[in-house]
Formats: sequence, C-alpha cells, structure tokens
Amino acid sequence: MSRSGDSCTTCVARRRKCDRVRPLCRHCARDGVECGGYSGSKISIRGVSGPRKSRAALPISLNDVIDFVPSGLVSAGNYSEPLWASNISSSEPGTPSEWSNVGNVFSSPAPYLSPTSHPSLDPLLAINLQPSVPIPRQAPAPPYRPTDIGPFDEVTRTFLPPKKDVRKSMTPGQGTAIELILRIRMMHKKVKSNTLPFVLQSYALWMRQFLFEPIRIIPLAKEYTVEEYSGGPANRWRMVTISNAVRAITGSTGYTLEDLEILHSNMHRGFAVTFSNFGKDRAADRINALLAMSTTYEFISVSVKVLPLSKLVKTMQAVAPIFRRGCPDPDDRPVNLPSLLSNINVGLEYYATVDVLLSAVISRPMNFRYDTTYASGVYESIFDLENGPGTRWVYGVPDRLLILFARMNTLLEEFGSCVDSRMIRDLEMEIKEAKSIVVASTDPSLAIGRMVVQECWRQVAYIYLYMGLCGADSHDARALRVHGDFMEIFLRTKPGRIPDSFLVFPLPTLGIATRHPDDQELLKRRMLALPECARKGTAGNQFIRMLEYVRLASLYVAGV
Repeated sequence: MSRSGDSCTTCVARRRKCDRVRPLCRHCARDGVECGGYSGSKISIRGVSGPRKSRAALPISLNDVIDFVPSGLVSAGNYSEPLWASNISSSEPGTPSEWSNVGNVFSSPAPYLSPTSHPSLDPLLAINLQPSVPIPRQAPAPPYRPTDIGPFDEVTRTFLPPKKDVRKSMTPGQGTAIELILRIRMMHKKVKSNTLPFVLQSYALWMRQFLFEPIRIIPLAKEYTVEEYSGGPANRWRMVTISNAVRAITGSTGYTLEDLEILHSNMHRGFAVTFSNFGKDRAADRINALLAMSTTYEFISVSVKVLPLSKLVKTMQAVAPIFRRGCPDPDDRPVNLPSLLSNINVGLEYYATVDVLLSAVISRPMNFRYDTTYASGVYESIFDLENGPGTRWVYGVPDRLLILFARMNTLLEEFGSCVDSRMIRDLEMEIKEAKSIVVASTDPSLAIGRMVVQECWRQVAYIYLYMGLCGADSHDARALRVHGDFMEIFLRTKPGRIPDSFLVFPLPTLGIATRHPDDQELLKRRMLALPECARKGTAGNQFIRMLEYVRLASLYVAGV
C-alpha cells in the first residue's frame, strides 16, 4: 500500500477528500463506491510503504482478555440456534501451463456475499522452505531470522529470491507452486491493474507462513481465485484489504491494524445483515448462509493470528448462526462433525475446527454441541488418508483427534471431571489409535517438523483427558508421563516456524501441564520468538500472559 499526491478519480469527481492510499482509496471503500483508481500513474508492487508509527499497546489484565467462566448451556435437545445465543499429498497439482492465462480471467471482481458455488479458500502459491540444519536445544533470540522461515524477509517486507535454486530439491508439485508465484510476480507489467498480482503475492505470503500443509490445497487455488475475482468491486476491496493487512503482518511486529479494523467492522455488518434476512425458507436461508460463510475463512484465519482473544470470540459468536444455517443437519439435531469434515466446504469446516480447538484450550463452551458419531457412509479410515478430507492442512491437528476434542469438550461441559472410567479408557485408546500423517517431502526436516506437530497434538489430547475430564493436576503420574513425552519431542526439535508456530494454539494446555521452571522458560522463549506471540494484544501473546498469571497464582497459593 502506498500514497502519492494525486487523488483518485472517484474522489475528484465527488469533490471529496482522498486518502491517496493505493491501489484502492479507503474513503471510497468506506462509502461503498467503486474506486476509479489513479490516473496517469504506475504503481509498484515489489514492496510496501515504510512502517508507520505503531500504536501503544494497552495493558490487558486476565479478566480484560476474555470471560473464561463457562456460560449456561441450552438443553441438549435444542440445536436450532448456537449455544452462545441460547449458547500432499504426493499427487501433483496442475502444471504451470494450466495457469498460463491466469492474468486474463481476473478483469472484474465479485461483490461481498456474491453468489458462488465454491468454498472460499486463499490461493496457495508458495511452500515452506525450511532449511535442514543441526537441531539446537534452546530457542533463538526473537524474532526468528528470515532464514528460519524461508525466502521472505520479515523485516524489509520484500520478496527475496532464494540464494540457490530450491526447486531442485522439491517435488514436482512444490516446483509448480514456485513457478506460479514467479510467473505472477512478472505479470503485473502486462495487465492494466496491479491489484491481482498484489493480492496473489500477499495470499502466498500468508499461506506459506501460516498453513501447516499448504501444498495440499494448490489444486483449489485457481478455482478460488477465478471465482473471487469474477464479480464486482466489494469482493475485490475485501481481498485487497486482507492483502494490505497480510503485507504488514508478515513484514514485522511493528504493524498497525488499521486495514484489518476497517475490514472487521465491514464483515460484522455483513454478518448482521445476513442473519437478519433469514426467514422460514430453510433452503433459501442455507444458500445465503453458504454465500456468507465463503467469505469467513480468510478473515477468521487472520484474526486468530493478530487479534485479541476477546475479538476472536466475538467474531465466532457473530458467525455462529450463519454457520448453523449453512450446515445440512436439521435444526433439531446437532451438526455431525465427521460428515462436515468429510465434505469440502472450507468455510464450514474451518469454523467448526476453530470452535472445537478454542473451546479445548481456553475452557469456554463450544458455540455448538457436535455429533461425533460416524454417520452411514463416513468411515474413520478416510481421515487416515494422506490426501483425505478434513482440516489437518490448517493447524496440523489430525482430524480424528479433532473429533475426539469435540467429544471431550461435550463430556467436560456435561460431567466436569466425573466422566465414567470406561469412557476414559475408550478415549485413551482412540487417542492412541489416531494416526499422524506426513505428506511426502524431499526435505527431511520439514517432514520431521510436521510429524512433531501432530504428535504434540496427541500429547495435548492426553493432557486434556487427564487434567480436564479426570480432574488430575500436573503432579499426577499420567500427566507427568505425557508431558514428559511432549518435552522430549520438543527439546529434540529445531526451533523454527514448523513446529513452533503450530504449537501456539495448544499453548495454554501444554503450559498448564509444565511444572519445571526451566521447561516453562524454554516454552515461553520459543513462543516469544514467533511474531504472532511477540506482539502484545495477539491471542498468542495473551496465551503466554495467561500462563504467567497461572504460574504466579500457583506460587502465591504455595506460599513461595
């Protein structure tokens, strides 16, 4: 995003003050009119403007962050509204030739909540290129160096070509991703607007840095980008606003959230309008709900990384009634989670994933009770496939474990720490049987890092089972054993984007079970080396502060 002395053509015609932000004027976007752009100028997209003066972080107490007291639950038989309200695969993606005309198909954008038959999914155009180096036993000083996470410079915010041809060590599919982003990088000189390559590069930055298995969703990238850019100006504005935020977020920890705050208000207004338009025609309501859900993935995924927990929870609550109308399950029955995960609808799948995981890590009731039984035609084994359905590609949680987390959340809400011992044994066995799946990679360190993340989630499930459903404390022999297994894995793993970034979500659970001061300090230092934890006001940073609060409270109780 950049500024110049010229006003956009729309503001000139309307005789309004222009903020001169490129490529689209925010005043036009705020007023709901299409920005006509800037006459007689060419805009570079190789970098972004210099850093703005960051806003002072406000002190946040534990009580200010989020209400951790479970709210009252609706009777188990009523699921018509959310509980808060009442409460790679080794197969290869398409070749570059299939994308050769990509510059010709993005001439007109789609409006907000525009009709679409495809799930909303950010295009993946790059892959994690973590170098293979000896494994240190301690965390580096924050933040990680650019070499720890790949060829994008975190400080200067510019795209840096790798020093060697990394494509030689990739699978053909990974090579395709790199070829695609390089081609798009050169494309902006040949098209009238540079908005498309700007968005594509920004989304590529986000996917490469924050997705667990980005290569798995490359086949959907072309379909998504064509659909999102084929309608009107509002959708383009949303994607450009997200792109502006992504450029800032991936550039440094000194970013401002001005663009994201504008988008936050806009999205919440859209959610309210969609909900208010629901009527008695469930079929029509479902279509409208699915259209609205198709815009939520990018917004919520960015919110998870950079917004406070309180805003994330409010967003999940705002989306909840729309999510429920978008699900095919009857209103008088809970959403069947295995069936939902077995069908490709990224907006619905991702919402349920965040709902389940957020409940597990902050002890807040889920927005919905989920049916975790496997319906006819849906088998557990499909979630053990390397390229099977589900959301493992997002945060590295094996899908069978995700379903178990949903079941344990419900048991904890209903029975607290008085769950039947036979149920505990069954859950132990199911956690043990959940498989870790590693996508084929020519980089051994990348494969090991992904295996570590999934195994750590298994230990998180055990800790949640013993310390949540069984009521044990961190001195319990079972909790000590599984936490010891986690620390052994963690200590033997090189600090870096994988696995550390994907251990932020389960950090509260892992931290509560960590007793030894040295282990507590190591976990804290490695998490603070991540930009999403180093910046105050993010969910990751608040997780760390919660653990500090709990540790100090335990010392106070012990009289230390």
